[in-house]
Amino acid sequence: MLYLIGGSPRSGKSILSRKLSKKLNIPYISTDNIRPIVMPYFKKDNSEYFPFMKMFDAKNVDKFFEDYNGKQILKDDIKEAKTIWLGVRSLIDYLLECKMDYIIEGVQLLPNLVKIYKTN
Repeated sequence: MLYLIGGSPRSGKSILSRKLSKKLNIPYISTDNIRPIVMPYFKKDNSEYFPFMKMFDAKNVDKFFEDYNGKQILKDDIKEAKTIWLGVRSLIDYLLECKMDYIIEGVQLLPNLVKIYKTN
């Protein structure tokens, strides 16, 4: 079984994924961990494709949400989701082909992108 857990930033996706992973004894990965795998395939100044890299400071997450409004965050989430989708989709296809149990979580798992897997 493949579990895809999407949602807005800081909505509990990672916590849910960790708990589910532990309970079901299956691995999980965040789309945040897929980003660095995909980034080298874009031009050197890739801030156009990965806007959060210049906006986000992991050491000061609250400041990020103070500095940027919801519309701006959503716009950039969508841009980044479309950018890394090829890598995420390749991983999903591979896991389905191998019939591996796995959890993938991330804000980039947008309904319009993952809907192709609804019947699987």
